[in-house]
Amino acid sequence: MSDEHGAAGGYGGGGADRAPDRLAWSIVVTVLCCMPFGIPAIVYSAKAMSANSAGNFAEAWDASRKAKTWITVAAVTGGVIALAYFGLMMLGVIAGAAGAAGGGVTP
Repeated sequence: MSDEHGAAGGYGGGGADRAPDRLAWSIVVTVLCCMPFGIPAIVYSAKAMSANSAGNFAEAWDASRKAKTWITVAAVTGGVIALAYFGLMMLGVIAGAAGAAGGGVTP
């Protein structure tokens, strides 16, 4: 959705060529997914905000695209780590259940 100025959300209005800063998503993936990849997303989001404020929309769009890339990398990495953790936990539960049922070697 856009406001009466043609801006795609955000504070302060502006023109249609303002780049989204993606700061909220950068913070979410940093906290919930993968901090090492979320930090560059926050940095590029801040650069996009700064460039938008200065009226340098080409630089803002470049920083916004880079922030989106790092957000995606952080989210995918966090998802893969969560799935791997869940899978290993399930293997541990299955192995523990087999050991408790007498399937393991007793000392």
